[in-house]
Amino acid sequence: MLLFAVVLSAIGRGQWKPRPLSLTIAGCLSGIMGTTTSVGGPPMALLFAGSSGPALRGTLSGFFFVGASVSSVALALTGRLGWTELCWAASLLPAVVLGTHLSRYTAGILERKGSREAVLIASGIAASVALLRSCFG
Repeated sequence: MLLFAVVLSAIGRGQWKPRPLSLTIAGCLSGIMGTTTSVGGPPMALLFAGSSGPALRGTLSGFFFVGASVSSVALALTGRLGWTELCWAASLLPAVVLGTHLSRYTAGILERKGSREAVLIASGIAASVALLRSCFG
């Protein structure tokens, strides 16, 4: 489904605008896909792919912050967030710091070269990896 949406968007047939109904649908799809496939970002990213770089980055950052916060609270309330999970999360902090540092240099490049293309490539890769994982375990 995600690869189909990426292809539609790439050929110009899937230019969706962020409106209340499309935001609701993309948000629901992100939640469902994030839970079932661990690839929840692309529906929202595809919806905002035509936006300016700052709008795209700001919106997705807020979306992921709220989503991760809600997921973390839900996991904690159900007893599924312990030291092991916190250690795994902490192991990702160096990548977060590095990504934040590198974004100072790449944000301008993506703005000039096209953040839409970056969204399509990243979404396509995420969809392909999820598909391959489901086929080959």
